[in-house]
Amino acid sequence: MHSYMDYIVRCFDTSNQWDHTNVYPAMVATPKAILDFPIPQASKVDINKKSSSHSANSLTLSNIGAINGSIAYFYSSAPLCNVVGSSEISLQDAVNTYQFVDSINNKSYNNNNNNNDKNKNKNKNKNKNKNNATLLYGKLNFPSNILEGLVIKNFSQNSRILMKCLSTNSNLLKNHGILTVYFQQNYPKYSLEYIYSSNENLVGFRNLYNFNLGSTIDTSFETINNDDDLSSPSNKIFYDNSRLSIGTEIWYGISNMTPGISNSIRYSTYSTYTGKPLTITLSCNPLIGLLSSTYTVKTSVNSTLCSKYDFNVYSYESDVSFGCELWNFRKRPLNEEISRILDTDHHATQSFQKLMKSKNLPNAVTNPLGNVDPSRGSSSGKPANNISNIEKFKDLYRTIGFSSVFKLATSLNNHTINMLWEGKWNDFLVTVGCNFVPFSSSEEEPGLKSSASSSSSSSSSSSGETKKPVSFRGPDITKFGISLQYSS
Repeated sequence: MHSYMDYIVRCFDTSNQWDHTNVYPAMVATPKAILDFPIPQASKVDINKKSSSHSANSLTLSNIGAINGSIAYFYSSAPLCNVVGSSEISLQDAVNTYQFVDSINNKSYNNNNNNNDKNKNKNKNKNKNKNNATLLYGKLNFPSNILEGLVIKNFSQNSRILMKCLSTNSNLLKNHGILTVYFQQNYPKYSLEYIYSSNENLVGFRNLYNFNLGSTIDTSFETINNDDDLSSPSNKIFYDNSRLSIGTEIWYGISNMTPGISNSIRYSTYSTYTGKPLTITLSCNPLIGLLSSTYTVKTSVNSTLCSKYDFNVYSYESDVSFGCELWNFRKRPLNEEISRILDTDHHATQSFQKLMKSKNLPNAVTNPLGNVDPSRGSSSGKPANNISNIEKFKDLYRTIGFSSVFKLATSLNNHTINMLWEGKWNDFLVTVGCNFVPFSSSEEEPGLKSSASSSSSSSSSSSGETKKPVSFRGPDITKFGISLQYSS
């Protein structure tokens, strides 16, 4: 579940048309949300309130060995009209889940180039205020007296500065605080980040470049017209909705003279027949010799599967991880839920038309687009059907009401299972998670043995080595926690 601060920042970015998927850390955000989701510690309660359209405050209480808490305050120069309470927010926006990545041609902020001069002049002052918006965030933790701060200042639609600071009276930190500054530039084709941190005088650079495969396939249509497979609209829209991103980050600690570097590749596309998305990533850290590849696909509207393979070229160690995500509908029947959405959301009518005509609703959820011919184009020669397939799947996922989501992840090496349940209970957002070992073994201590077993073991030790008996136990829960979040 997103914290209230993360939710405010996401809403701030959305209102200012800042693409949070077009930065280097977001390249592996999808597999990280499925495989490396955090487990709450002990018990935690968040009470948040949007006091006005420009400000909000938050109170947090947790019990991790002792009573801890924090008080936070938010202020935005631009109105946060898209911030809603926990009773109104959709679970898809509250949960850290699969990240839809569109092609460059389908980016929302590219639509501004298609507006005429009249609309531009009409909204000139409004867009100017949004592009120069500022977000302030402050948080005081008690009883540790640690002060956290965040400042986001937009200079334009594509550039901004972000500052994070931490201050404490403890001697654990040099100069009793840390200041980190990010200068970010976000464009449809690329994004750049220049970073400086006062901790060890760390400097860093991140970049991400996008390659739209549609420009490559368009040239083949002009030169190759006899090949029906290449010139079919279904193949063209497949490449038009694909996006290949390549990114690099470089770090260097001036004080301790420690370098760092990593590279990542992300390929995202959509199925032309069903509209289901998939994401493939490949990451490399040459300094430690780590290679990591992931494959994530939404098999249906309410399920996601993810796999990850790690390999170290220096030690030859490897690991395989698996994870899944299952969404649950509301208590009302699915056909009633669809009827409710059709009555309240006019834009979702086309997305759910196939579902309403289908006689088998569970199959319709698995394949919500029905039997659509992907090779059939419109009368104008444009693959409108395939575009609508992808948009229908997105609308179906974003509009339908989910009540909860269940996450499960494990790997072959650590033999642990992570489980997380996130959902709505009345007006609260609830998160319950645990980390446990299914089967654990331990060797018995010599003092716990009986006299008969000790005499037999002493006789056997004279002839050879003593074998300690191994006892197997049931599931061992290593971590468990619950979190409640309420906002209004």
